[in-house]
Amino acid sequence: MAVKNTKILCMVVFLDYDGTLVPIEDSPEKAKIPRSKKELLKKIARNCTVSIVTGRDMRSFSEVFGDVPNDLFVITSHGYRIYKGDNLIWTLGGCEIPDIVPLEKEIKRYRGALLESKDMGFAVHYRNLSEEDAKSLIVVVDKFLSVNPPVKVIRGKKVIEAIYCKADKGTGVSKLLELIGYGGEEEVIYFGDDTTDLDGMREVKRIGGRTYFVGEHKPKEADHIVSDPEKVYELLIRLCMTSR
Repeated sequence: MAVKNTKILCMVVFLDYDGTLVPIEDSPEKAKIPRSKKELLKKIARNCTVSIVTGRDMRSFSEVFGDVPNDLFVITSHGYRIYKGDNLIWTLGGCEIPDIVPLEKEIKRYRGALLESKDMGFAVHYRNLSEEDAKSLIVVVDKFLSVNPPVKVIRGKKVIEAIYCKADKGTGVSKLLELIGYGGEEEVIYFGDDTTDLDGMREVKRIGGRTYFVGEHKPKEADHIVSDPEKVYELLIRLCMTSR
């Protein structure tokens, strides 16, 4: 189903959230976007089609972002669902997620670790653990995954994500471009900072777009590197707000 009354404008911009639009925090719920940055994204969306691409589900994303303006798209849960503003416009479906209560009980033994339930699986965050505890926790998670194998396991920055359906950020990118009627005329760019973004980058590069990695080391999927979220906004202003 196409999205009605959508103008692609001069460029299509895909933006990861944690680590790209906001700095990585020690707890996911702390990664709130400043009001000034949210207003800036709304202004950018007047010139460009803007989509945030996040591993969070909509509930988790709304907790840190607040109400989503209707001129922004959000791809949640690694491409599992797509929203325009707060309205769901597409979902992949078909996930069979195992009972994670036993894993949750195990993880509670590790103070500072967090099990995050998602639409298409779950994520285990351990950035607050010591190196020794982190290694022990990984063993626990891997044991659970061996008994309850997911479609994909993503090992990011102090997080293990288990995905139980065939969704990734590349899936979300491709589907949103289809929904908005993208015909290849406008440039497509992608900003991300973690291994979870590489699928999205590969899809953007496949159609001839540009990719930017936020961090110190540039993976092969990235055309350019950006040092931190603040530089992302500076670059977005140059790319989107000065072009018509």
